[in-house]
Amino acid sequence: MKSLVVFIFFVALACFPNVAVGESSFNDNIIYAFKDTQSNSRGKKMVIIGETVSIDKATVFEAKKQDIMLDYDTRPDIATVRISYNPGIKIGQKLYLIEKHPDHVSYKDGNIVGEITVKSIFKTTFFGQQLRGIGRLRLIGNRTMTVAMDTTSDKIEKALIAKKEGDYYYAKGEIEKAIKSYKEAIHYDSLYPEVHSALGKLHINGGEGYISAGYEYRLAWEHKHKFLDEHEKFEFLKNYINFLIYKFKIENKKRNFSIKDLVTALEVQEEAEKLEKNNFDISLSTAKVYYYLYKYAKSGIIKEIIVLREEKKKKEKLNAEKCLEYTGKYLDKAAQGRKQDKELHKMAIYYYMEKLNNIGENSFDASGKNDLREKLLYHAKNFKKYKYNSKSDDKIVNQILYKIESL
Repeated sequence: MKSLVVFIFFVALACFPNVAVGESSFNDNIIYAFKDTQSNSRGKKMVIIGETVSIDKATVFEAKKQDIMLDYDTRPDIATVRISYNPGIKIGQKLYLIEKHPDHVSYKDGNIVGEITVKSIFKTTFFGQQLRGIGRLRLIGNRTMTVAMDTTSDKIEKALIAKKEGDYYYAKGEIEKAIKSYKEAIHYDSLYPEVHSALGKLHINGGEGYISAGYEYRLAWEHKHKFLDEHEKFEFLKNYINFLIYKFKIENKKRNFSIKDLVTALEVQEEAEKLEKNNFDISLSTAKVYYYLYKYAKSGIIKEIIVLREEKKKKEKLNAEKCLEYTGKYLDKAAQGRKQDKELHKMAIYYYMEKLNNIGENSFDASGKNDLREKLLYHAKNFKKYKYNSKSDDKIVNQILYKIESL
């Protein structure tokens, strides 16, 4: 009996691959939807992306106070949708609830009975990808509806294909072809953050300069809520922090003294920690940002640094002491994730050297001084162990080691 079931499964897989595997193509999901059933005009071309799981009321806090007094409910409805096909759904996009035309067996025609605006896209353990959207769906009740999105000129699908082509060419090292494909994707969808992120990375790695990379990264940051893949979004945030540090260093060498990029880097760090709380690269980059802010604050170029904390919904004022404190905090956090890293030990050397230099300004005892010297020697030893023959870095560390001996 068991072998018979297996045989039937493989026969079904061969005959109906889309059904058996649970996937479908773009064309298989095309539908023409109508708003007015009496109209003879051609319906809107759409693609089916899934169906509603539930329709609920928004929280009572979303109702207007004056309407509560009048006993009139203005709250929107929240629809949860199980996604069966995702051709590039984005936050803020409008989706349509379709009722199957009674005279058609398949969904080649349907009536538009409601609209929702996508508020979130998420993954579930058992049901795969789902989304939540809000709209006025009172007349629909709890009936299951097909959900579709507008596909004017099939631009969404074309943008996705062009992006994948760009990734393929980039991986092969064919940079010109990769740029051409990415530009084509932007032509179809100018707000596609994954493409702008990919172009930013390409410009930096290709040595084309930070101005082009900065432009692309900024566009990706402005539309970060439209990322479809969380992993790709996290990689972008990680790269963007490092780029902002790199840009700050270049501008600083030109004597364009500004901490704007460093402050933006802290905003990016907050966004990254929503996706992954304890990541080595994010923690180390954040330690670098605070260290550079500390150097600025200590130099007197900028007396006060104001950072907007989105999580706490308030602004925080930072001075040199606070910046150095945060540097140490994030270095400790990074060290918990990975200790065999040259950059970690290099930053730790800079940090403890500053602590040691500040002894004259603060009340440290002899044991405190010795403790800092031991930590400096520990990190210097490990830096040399993992430095991979970096002559310039070796020179800096040797200078610091010489200074330690003289203290």
